[in-house]
Amino acid sequence: MPIKSTIDNDKKLIRTNCTGLISMNDFYDYLDNFLSKNDLTGCNEIFDTTKADWSNISYMDLMEISKRSSEIETIDSSTKFAWVVGGPGIEKLTEFYQSTKIFQESKSRVLRAFDDYEDAMNWLSH
Repeated sequence: MPIKSTIDNDKKLIRTNCTGLISMNDFYDYLDNFLSKNDLTGCNEIFDTTKADWSNISYMDLMEISKRSSEIETIDSSTKFAWVVGGPGIEKLTEFYQSTKIFQESKSRVLRAFDDYEDAMNWLSH
């Protein structure tokens, strides 16, 4: 499975790792079978994309992902979402995703992109 998430309840942290070729079906599985089916109250998330191939994900796909994620009731809008990027192309996708979240009518977490995993973890812990 290209998108795999675990919850560290003690740290109130979701660790999501992406590997291999990412498809929209992988995102639907992540949104529908992980995010929407778990109690994520108070949980920040680190979303590591550094080992994934995003070539199948378009800007239109990100708009759909943004829309669907904003409708998930289990997402706590008072939490943070750290997206660890794997290069300039992913950074542009992250910026686009972040801008689409502004136009969503429902709640959204604070999103920030990082080049470094440790920097992302530091941000999440403060």
